Amino acid sequence: MLQTLKGLIGLPILAGIIYFGAQSLTAKVEADLAENAGRALSGIRDEIFNVNAQASGRDVTVEGFAVSQAGRDRAMTAVSGLPGVGRAIDATRLLETRKPFVLGLQRQGPRVVITGSAPPGQFRDQVGQALAKLGLEVEDRTEWANGAPEAFASLAVFASSQIGALDPGVAKLSDATLSLRGEARPGVDYGKLLVAAASPPAGAKTVELEVAPAPVSPFVFSAKLSSGSLRLEGAGPYKELGQIRALAADLCQGTAISDALAPAGGAPREFSAAIAAGIRALAELRQGDLIISDRLLTLVGERKPASNPGEWLALKLPQGYGLVLRLTTPAVATP
Repeated sequence: MLQTLKGLIGLPILAGIIYFGAQSLTAKVEADLAENAGRALSGIRDEIFNVNAQASGRDVTVEGFAVSQAGRDRAMTAVSGLPGVGRAIDATRLLETRKPFVLGLQRQGPRVVITGSAPPGQFRDQVGQALAKLGLEVEDRTEWANGAPEAFASLAVFASSQIGALDPGVAKLSDATLSLRGEARPGVDYGKLLVAAASPPAGAKTVELEVAPAPVSPFVFSAKLSSGSLRLEGAGPYKELGQIRALAADLCQGTAISDALAPAGGAPREFSAAIAAGIRALAELRQGDLIISDRLLTLVGERKPASNPGEWLALKLPQGYGLVLRLTTPAVATP
Protein backbone atom coordinates (compact mmCIF):
# COMPACT_ATOMS: atom_id res chain seq x y z
CA MET A 1 0.00 0.00 0.00
CA LEU A 2 2.78 2.37 0.96
CA GLN A 3 4.64 1.61 -2.27
CA THR A 4 1.52 2.31 -4.33
CA LEU A 5 1.07 5.67 -2.57
CA LYS A 6 4.65 6.64 -3.28
CA GLY A 7 4.17 5.72 -6.92
CA LEU A 8 1.08 7.89 -7.18
CA ILE A 9 2.93 10.83 -5.60
CA GLY A 10 5.75 10.46 -8.12
CA LEU A 11 3.50 10.51 -11.19
CA PRO A 12 2.85 14.31 -11.19
CA ILE A 13 6.54 14.96 -10.77
CA LEU A 14 7.37 12.72 -13.71
CA ALA A 15 4.61 14.34 -15.79
CA GLY A 16 6.05 17.78 -14.99
CA ILE A 17 9.52 16.71 -16.02
CA ILE A 18 8.19 15.34 -19.31
CA TYR A 19 6.08 18.46 -19.93
CA PHE A 20 8.83 20.99 -19.28
CA GLY A 21 11.28 18.90 -21.24
CA ALA A 22 8.93 18.90 -24.22
CA GLN A 23 8.40 22.65 -23.86
CA SER A 24 12.14 23.25 -23.80
CA LEU A 25 12.62 21.07 -26.87
CA THR A 26 9.77 22.85 -28.69
CA ALA A 27 11.24 26.25 -27.90
CA LYS A 28 14.62 25.17 -29.26
CA VAL A 29 13.04 23.76 -32.43
CA GLU A 30 11.10 27.02 -32.96
CA ALA A 31 14.20 29.16 -32.37
CA ASP A 32 16.20 27.06 -34.84
CA LEU A 33 13.46 27.22 -37.49
CA ALA A 34 13.11 31.02 -37.10
CA GLU A 35 16.88 31.50 -37.32
CA ASN A 36 17.15 29.29 -40.43
CA ALA A 37 14.23 31.12 -42.05
CA GLY A 38 15.82 34.50 -41.36
CA ARG A 39 19.07 33.29 -42.88
CA ALA A 40 17.27 32.04 -46.00
CA LEU A 41 15.41 35.34 -46.40
CA SER A 42 18.56 37.44 -46.04
CA GLY A 43 19.56 36.46 -49.56
CA ILE A 44 16.59 38.25 -51.12
CA ARG A 45 16.66 41.53 -49.14
CA ASP A 46 16.22 43.53 -52.34
CA GLU A 47 12.83 41.88 -52.87
CA ILE A 48 11.51 41.63 -49.31
CA PHE A 49 12.65 43.75 -46.36
CA ASN A 50 11.89 44.53 -42.71
CA VAL A 51 11.54 40.77 -42.47
CA ASN A 52 10.56 38.94 -39.32
CA ALA A 53 10.23 35.12 -39.24
CA GLN A 54 8.47 33.54 -36.27
CA ALA A 55 7.94 29.82 -35.63
CA SER A 56 5.06 28.19 -33.82
CA GLY A 57 5.66 24.49 -33.56
CA ARG A 58 6.94 23.65 -37.02
CA ASP A 59 4.97 26.39 -38.81
CA VAL A 60 6.91 29.54 -39.79
CA THR A 61 5.14 32.89 -40.30
CA VAL A 62 6.94 35.43 -42.46
CA GLU A 63 6.22 39.13 -41.96
CA GLY A 64 7.65 42.07 -43.88
CA PHE A 65 7.22 44.18 -47.01
CA ALA A 66 7.40 42.62 -50.47
CA VAL A 67 8.42 44.80 -53.39
CA SER A 68 6.62 42.53 -55.84
CA GLN A 69 4.49 39.40 -55.96
CA ALA A 70 7.43 37.54 -57.48
CA GLY A 71 9.58 38.54 -54.50
CA ARG A 72 6.89 37.43 -52.09
CA ASP A 73 6.66 34.04 -53.86
CA ARG A 74 10.44 33.57 -53.73
CA ALA A 75 10.44 34.31 -50.01
CA MET A 76 7.77 31.72 -49.27
CA THR A 77 9.50 29.14 -51.47
CA ALA A 78 12.78 29.72 -49.65
CA VAL A 79 11.16 29.17 -46.25
CA SER A 80 8.89 26.25 -47.14
CA GLY A 81 11.85 24.31 -48.54
CA LEU A 82 13.80 24.39 -45.26
CA PRO A 83 14.24 21.09 -43.34
CA GLY A 84 11.76 20.70 -40.51
CA VAL A 85 9.30 23.39 -41.68
CA GLY A 86 5.68 22.25 -41.66
CA ARG A 87 3.92 25.24 -43.22
CA ALA A 88 5.24 28.58 -44.48
CA ILE A 89 2.58 31.19 -43.64
CA ASP A 90 2.63 34.39 -45.68
CA ALA A 91 1.94 37.51 -43.57
CA THR A 92 3.89 39.90 -45.81
CA ARG A 93 2.47 43.11 -47.23
CA LEU A 94 2.78 43.88 -50.92
CA LEU A 95 3.83 47.51 -51.47
CA GLU A 96 1.32 49.62 -53.38
CA THR A 97 2.45 51.76 -56.29
CA ARG A 98 1.84 55.48 -55.79
CA LYS A 99 1.66 58.15 -58.48
CA PRO A 100 2.63 60.86 -57.99
CA PHE A 101 5.26 59.72 -55.52
CA VAL A 102 5.24 62.38 -52.79
CA LEU A 103 7.51 63.09 -49.83
CA GLY A 104 7.40 66.04 -47.42
CA LEU A 105 9.99 67.42 -45.01
CA GLN A 106 8.90 70.07 -42.52
CA ARG A 107 11.37 71.78 -40.20
CA GLN A 108 10.60 73.82 -37.10
CA GLY A 109 13.57 74.52 -34.86
CA PRO A 110 15.83 71.47 -34.46
CA ARG A 111 13.12 68.99 -35.50
CA VAL A 112 12.21 67.67 -38.95
CA VAL A 113 9.04 65.64 -39.61
CA ILE A 114 9.11 63.46 -42.73
CA THR A 115 5.79 62.38 -44.25
CA GLY A 116 4.59 60.71 -47.43
CA SER A 117 6.05 57.74 -49.27
CA ALA A 118 9.46 56.10 -49.00
CA PRO A 119 10.85 53.74 -51.65
CA PRO A 120 12.19 50.37 -50.46
CA GLY A 121 15.86 49.85 -49.70
CA GLN A 122 18.20 52.23 -47.89
CA PHE A 123 16.15 55.37 -48.57
CA ARG A 124 15.07 56.07 -44.98
CA ASP A 125 18.60 55.59 -43.68
CA GLN A 126 20.06 57.88 -46.36
CA VAL A 127 17.66 60.74 -45.63
CA GLY A 128 17.87 60.26 -41.88
CA GLN A 129 21.67 60.32 -41.94
CA ALA A 130 21.72 63.46 -44.13
CA LEU A 131 19.51 65.27 -41.61
CA ALA A 132 21.38 63.91 -38.58
CA LYS A 133 24.66 65.27 -39.96
CA LEU A 134 23.07 68.72 -39.76
CA GLY A 135 22.29 68.17 -36.08
CA LEU A 136 18.56 67.79 -36.67
CA GLU A 137 16.12 65.52 -34.85
CA VAL A 138 14.09 63.34 -37.22
CA GLU A 139 10.55 62.02 -36.87
CA ASP A 140 9.88 59.66 -39.77
CA ARG A 141 6.20 59.10 -40.55
CA THR A 142 6.69 57.78 -44.09
CA GLU A 143 5.10 54.63 -45.50
CA TRP A 144 6.91 52.19 -47.78
CA ALA A 145 5.66 52.28 -51.37
CA ASN A 146 6.64 51.56 -54.97
CA GLY A 147 6.66 54.11 -57.77
CA ALA A 148 9.58 56.43 -56.97
CA PRO A 149 11.44 57.73 -60.04
CA GLU A 150 15.15 57.04 -60.42
CA ALA A 151 16.24 60.48 -59.16
CA PHE A 152 14.01 60.42 -56.06
CA ALA A 153 16.58 59.30 -53.48
CA SER A 154 19.23 61.81 -54.58
CA LEU A 155 16.59 64.57 -54.72
CA ALA A 156 15.46 63.73 -51.17
CA VAL A 157 19.02 63.95 -49.84
CA PHE A 158 19.42 67.26 -51.72
CA ALA A 159 16.18 68.58 -50.18
CA SER A 160 17.47 67.57 -46.75
CA SER A 161 20.56 69.73 -47.23
CA GLN A 162 18.37 72.70 -48.24
CA ILE A 163 16.13 72.24 -45.20
CA GLY A 164 19.28 72.56 -43.10
CA ALA A 165 19.62 76.18 -44.25
CA LEU A 166 15.98 77.06 -43.44
CA ASP A 167 14.05 77.54 -40.23
CA PRO A 168 11.16 77.22 -40.59
CA GLY A 169 11.25 75.33 -43.85
CA VAL A 170 9.12 73.01 -45.95
CA ALA A 171 10.31 70.82 -48.82
CA LYS A 172 7.90 68.85 -50.98
CA LEU A 173 8.99 66.24 -53.52
CA SER A 174 6.52 65.11 -56.15
CA ASP A 175 8.11 62.51 -58.41
CA ALA A 176 11.26 64.30 -59.66
CA THR A 177 10.24 67.87 -58.79
CA LEU A 178 11.02 69.94 -55.70
CA SER A 179 9.13 72.79 -54.04
CA LEU A 180 10.95 74.67 -51.31
CA ARG A 181 9.47 77.27 -48.97
CA GLY A 182 10.67 78.86 -45.77
CA GLU A 183 13.00 81.37 -44.20
CA ALA A 184 16.79 81.37 -44.32
CA ARG A 185 18.53 80.87 -41.01
CA PRO A 186 20.61 83.77 -39.62
CA GLY A 187 24.11 83.73 -41.06
CA VAL A 188 23.12 81.84 -44.22
CA ASP A 189 24.23 83.51 -47.46
CA TYR A 190 20.87 84.19 -49.10
CA GLY A 191 22.21 84.54 -52.63
CA LYS A 192 24.15 81.28 -52.45
CA LEU A 193 21.14 79.55 -50.94
CA LEU A 194 18.93 80.53 -53.87
CA VAL A 195 21.53 79.40 -56.41
CA ALA A 196 21.99 76.05 -54.65
CA ALA A 197 18.25 75.43 -54.22
CA ALA A 198 17.68 76.04 -57.93
CA SER A 199 20.33 73.44 -58.87
CA PRO A 200 18.97 70.00 -57.92
CA PRO A 201 20.60 66.71 -58.97
CA ALA A 202 20.46 65.46 -62.56
CA GLY A 203 17.04 64.18 -63.54
CA ALA A 204 15.22 66.50 -61.11
CA LYS A 205 14.08 70.10 -61.16
CA THR A 206 13.01 72.82 -58.72
CA VAL A 207 9.53 74.05 -59.64
CA GLU A 208 8.83 76.37 -56.70
CA LEU A 209 11.28 78.43 -54.64
CA GLU A 210 9.66 80.73 -52.09
CA VAL A 211 12.40 81.41 -49.56
CA ALA A 212 12.73 84.58 -47.52
CA PRO A 213 16.06 85.84 -46.21
CA ALA A 214 16.64 85.90 -42.47
CA PRO A 215 14.93 88.80 -40.67
CA VAL A 216 17.10 91.67 -39.46
CA SER A 217 16.43 94.10 -36.63
CA PRO A 218 16.63 97.00 -36.71
CA PHE A 219 15.76 97.12 -40.41
CA VAL A 220 17.93 99.93 -41.80
CA PHE A 221 18.09 101.30 -45.36
CA SER A 222 20.31 104.18 -46.40
CA ALA A 223 21.06 106.20 -49.52
CA LYS A 224 23.73 108.85 -50.00
CA LEU A 225 23.65 111.43 -52.81
CA SER A 226 26.79 113.45 -53.48
CA SER A 227 28.91 114.74 -56.37
CA GLY A 228 26.87 113.08 -59.09
CA SER A 229 26.75 109.65 -57.41
CA LEU A 230 24.14 107.72 -55.44
CA ARG A 231 25.07 104.92 -53.06
CA LEU A 232 22.44 102.48 -51.78
CA GLU A 233 23.30 100.51 -48.62
CA GLY A 234 21.79 98.44 -45.85
CA ALA A 235 18.76 96.16 -45.93
CA GLY A 236 16.08 96.05 -48.57
CA PRO A 237 12.76 94.17 -48.60
CA TYR A 238 13.75 91.13 -50.65
CA LYS A 239 10.61 91.02 -52.80
CA GLU A 240 10.84 94.70 -53.83
CA LEU A 241 14.58 95.12 -54.38
CA GLY A 242 14.19 95.24 -58.16
CA GLN A 243 11.54 97.96 -57.93
CA ILE A 244 13.65 100.02 -55.52
CA ARG A 245 16.68 99.87 -57.79
CA ALA A 246 14.64 100.77 -60.85
CA LEU A 247 13.08 103.75 -59.06
CA ALA A 248 16.49 105.03 -57.95
CA ALA A 249 17.82 104.79 -61.51
CA ASP A 250 14.74 106.58 -62.87
CA LEU A 251 14.77 109.46 -60.36
CA CYS A 252 18.50 109.99 -60.40
CA GLN A 253 19.17 109.80 -64.13
CA GLY A 254 22.70 110.76 -65.08
CA THR A 255 23.90 109.78 -61.60
CA ALA A 256 26.33 106.92 -61.08
CA ILE A 257 24.65 104.40 -58.78
CA SER A 258 26.60 102.20 -56.39
CA ASP A 259 24.46 99.37 -55.07
CA ALA A 260 25.35 97.63 -51.81
CA LEU A 261 21.81 96.69 -50.80
CA ALA A 262 21.32 93.29 -49.18
CA PRO A 263 17.99 91.41 -49.37
CA ALA A 264 16.52 90.91 -45.92
CA GLY A 265 13.39 89.73 -44.20
CA GLY A 266 11.52 91.34 -41.35
CA ALA A 267 10.84 94.73 -42.94
CA PRO A 268 8.10 96.81 -41.24
CA ARG A 269 4.86 97.24 -43.14
CA GLU A 270 5.01 99.63 -46.11
CA PHE A 271 8.79 99.92 -45.78
CA SER A 272 9.17 99.91 -49.57
CA ALA A 273 6.70 102.79 -49.84
CA ALA A 274 8.79 104.70 -47.30
CA ILE A 275 11.92 104.03 -49.35
CA ALA A 276 10.21 105.25 -52.53
CA ALA A 277 9.09 108.46 -50.85
CA GLY A 278 12.53 108.99 -49.32
CA ILE A 279 14.39 108.50 -52.62
CA ARG A 280 12.03 110.94 -54.37
CA ALA A 281 12.79 113.54 -51.70
CA LEU A 282 16.53 112.80 -51.84
CA ALA A 283 16.52 113.35 -55.61
CA GLU A 284 15.35 116.93 -54.95
CA LEU A 285 18.49 117.73 -52.95
CA ARG A 286 21.87 118.92 -54.18
CA GLN A 287 23.36 116.38 -51.83
CA GLY A 288 22.14 114.51 -48.83
CA ASP A 289 21.67 111.39 -46.80
CA LEU A 290 18.55 109.28 -46.39
CA ILE A 291 18.28 106.81 -43.51
CA ILE A 292 15.21 104.72 -42.70
CA SER A 293 15.53 102.71 -39.49
CA ASP A 294 12.44 100.62 -38.87
CA ARG A 295 9.66 103.28 -38.89
CA LEU A 296 11.79 106.41 -38.61
CA LEU A 297 12.93 108.29 -41.74
CA THR A 298 15.73 110.83 -41.48
CA LEU A 299 16.64 113.14 -44.37
CA VAL A 300 19.69 115.37 -44.10
CA GLY A 301 21.11 117.57 -46.85
CA GLU A 302 21.08 120.70 -48.96
CA ARG A 303 18.01 121.72 -50.92
CA LYS A 304 18.01 122.72 -54.56
CA PRO A 305 16.80 126.26 -55.21
CA ALA A 306 13.00 126.62 -54.95
CA SER A 307 12.50 123.04 -53.79
CA ASN A 308 10.88 121.91 -50.55
CA PRO A 309 11.08 118.10 -50.48
CA GLY A 310 10.53 117.97 -46.74
CA GLU A 311 6.99 119.32 -47.01
CA TRP A 312 6.14 116.89 -49.79
CA LEU A 313 7.74 114.00 -47.89
CA ALA A 314 5.66 114.68 -44.78
CA LEU A 315 2.52 114.19 -46.89
CA LYS A 316 3.67 111.06 -48.75
CA LEU A 317 5.26 109.10 -45.91
CA PRO A 318 3.18 106.01 -44.96
CA GLN A 319 1.10 106.24 -41.82
CA GLY A 320 2.92 105.27 -38.65
CA TYR A 321 6.35 106.45 -39.82
CA GLY A 322 8.23 109.22 -38.05
CA LEU A 323 10.13 111.95 -39.89
CA VAL A 324 13.28 113.87 -39.02
CA LEU A 325 14.38 116.66 -41.41
CA ARG A 326 17.66 118.55 -41.27
CA LEU A 327 17.75 120.49 -44.53
CA THR A 328 19.72 123.59 -45.37
CA THR A 329 19.19 126.15 -48.11
CA PRO A 330 22.17 127.29 -50.17
CA ALA A 331 23.13 130.88 -49.71
CA VAL A 332 22.10 133.17 -52.56
CA ALA A 333 25.01 135.07 -53.98
CA THR A 334 24.55 138.89 -53.92
CA PRO A 335 25.52 140.95 -56.96
